[in-house]
Amino acid sequence: MCNRYHPARHELFWEEFRAMPPEYLPVGPIFPRKPGPFIRASAEGERQVVVGQWGLIPWFAKELPLKYSTNNTRIETAPTAATFKQSWVRGRRCLIPAPWLRAPQHEAKPLIRLSPAELFNAGPKSPGAPNGRN
Repeated sequence: MCNRYHPARHELFWEEFRAMPPEYLPVGPIFPRKPGPFIRASAEGERQVVVGQWGLIPWFAKELPLKYSTNNTRIETAPTAATFKQSWVRGRRCLIPAPWLRAPQHEAKPLIRLSPAELFNAGPKSPGAPNGRN
């Protein structure tokens, strides 16, 4: 599965999503457990761009870093997997605009490049969750 991405240009957050990003955003590539920009709903229901960890921190995590990766799941198992279930049930979703993504492979594989109309959207943890967890 693809788990490295390059964040979208600063101005694209507003142009495509009507979400104003912070002045400084991390530059890519973004690797698992590293900070990256994403769009989430604010408490008022407006779109906001925040920087958070690429990967979910489950509610039962006792210490960081986690011993396993939480930046990928399958749509078929996300509603029932212990790591993702609580966030799924609570409707915690976000968008990660990214013009390219790549799977970690030992051989040089071509990037998956997306046009602006095909921006990839995925979901890291939500930093607004209680105790920083979902």
